[in-house]
Amino acid sequence: MKNRLNQMKRVFAAVLLAVAFLACGGGGTPPELLTVAVHPVTGTTLAGPNQNPFDASQAKKMRFSVTGAGIEGVLESVVDFNTHQAVLPDIPEGYGRQVTVEVCKEFCDEKMAGDIFARGRSVPLTVKHNDPERTVNVFVSPKNSFSSPADTSNPPANTSLVQGERIGATMTVLDDGNVLILGGARIKTGSASWTRAEDLDVVIPEAEVYDPRDGSFTAVGPMTIPRAFHQAVKLSDGRVVVLGGYTQIAGGPASITDSVEVFEPDSGVFRQSSQGLSGGAGRALFTAALAGTSPDVIFLAGGLSDPKAAGSTWDMYILDTGTVAHGPLSTIRYNHAMSLLSTYGRTGSDPGTDAFILFGGENDQGIVSDVEPFTVSGFEVKADDTATTKLPGGGRTMLTAVHVAQQGIIYVIGGFTDTGHNQPSNRVDVFREGRRGFVDGEVLFLNAARGAHTAALIDFNTIFVAGGLGFGGNTLPSTELIIENLECDDLENQIGCKYVITSVASWTPDLAPARAGHMSVFDSTRRVFVAGGFSQFSQPVKTATLYNPD
Repeated sequence: MKNRLNQMKRVFAAVLLAVAFLACGGGGTPPELLTVAVHPVTGTTLAGPNQNPFDASQAKKMRFSVTGAGIEGVLESVVDFNTHQAVLPDIPEGYGRQVTVEVCKEFCDEKMAGDIFARGRSVPLTVKHNDPERTVNVFVSPKNSFSSPADTSNPPANTSLVQGERIGATMTVLDDGNVLILGGARIKTGSASWTRAEDLDVVIPEAEVYDPRDGSFTAVGPMTIPRAFHQAVKLSDGRVVVLGGYTQIAGGPASITDSVEVFEPDSGVFRQSSQGLSGGAGRALFTAALAGTSPDVIFLAGGLSDPKAAGSTWDMYILDTGTVAHGPLSTIRYNHAMSLLSTYGRTGSDPGTDAFILFGGENDQGIVSDVEPFTVSGFEVKADDTATTKLPGGGRTMLTAVHVAQQGIIYVIGGFTDTGHNQPSNRVDVFREGRRGFVDGEVLFLNAARGAHTAALIDFNTIFVAGGLGFGGNTLPSTELIIENLECDDLENQIGCKYVITSVASWTPDLAPARAGHMSVFDSTRRVFVAGGFSQFSQPVKTATLYNPD
């Protein structure tokens, strides 16, 4: 009965606060009606759980705005909180029109600290004149909060993972804004680790899609075979190529596969490729990313491989064509990190070039400290031996690397300095693309040493770090930010300016529950979507959560 009452409250609030958002058509066409249904979602903030984004003691104004390519400035309307209609000027036709709803204390002034205390955004949409009348959901939650996926449908949508065993799964943001979640595994009870084939009890073929329009999870597929610790790469046409990983046949032991398949978003169907990975060598715990789009070619590197020697190689792979280039790494490495740069070596008038940078990892001999750059032009890949270097402070495995393109920086974050997920690190090292390496002494430190965590770029200069394993194998609930602040001797005239990199704890709420080995992605509504992982090695976290940035 209590759950039913709570559900009624949620639905009632959403209906009561639905706002008509009028977009007038141009050129003599009749106006079309775009109704923005505003749904309040309680969140966990630093002040505690169940914080109401429509707190009557604070909410005075609401701002509705539309942004997108070709829109000059921001189309916006600020109304009293109890007003149920906001009318905006003509919305130009185009793609990627995003509706933002903000709840404010007084003026909706971004320069006033705390004035905007709740926010939500729609999935980017296409606006065409003479479109039929439609409703767009916007989920508004407190800024700097965690919240559960919302339930807006009748009957209620499935707002939890269809398949809870999401260890070693992948997440990919599709062109329509949905998030594709693929595969995963259940860890054997009592296992001391989770990334080796012998640690896995069941590898799953299940796939699902999270839809941020209504908070629902829907099964698709399944994949042609079970997979975990594979890679998924989105092509330029929106299809997703799924490569390698561990698989399982008829309940037998997990093993490494060389097979490749592709997901077709329009049909929700997976198709096995006629061409697997190079030479039949399977890979798990490797890295892969799109290297070029004419045709779509994927660069993949390292891995725990069968045969083992394949883990010391890279490949350039084209779907249904197979491997078109192949070469060596300095060593076998897996559980490493990789970033793609488009301006590697940029200095002055030299725009730089495309390059993949490999950081750290591990192999049977221990932790890898090598940092290897590979420049890419078409199918030609060259190791930049003049820039091969070591990770400052020693090798690390199960680390993350985040590229901030605007500043030409890769942040290399955390990881373990010993095998067996031991000795987590709190180092954040700064790799500068113009220098093709690290700068001596340029390092900052996380509040918590961690490995097997996630790190997501949430705007042009802020990285959100979440969870992982700390000392003693403890699963961490803590989150923190890495921020670049512009500091100037004379801010008004932009004199003597430089970016100062800072690691900030205590600004963001904790994960609940704590988790490691999970996935995160910055989704189409500009929230960090976190799913899967484990609270202990054999205890999967079956829930998903959304972080709404400040």
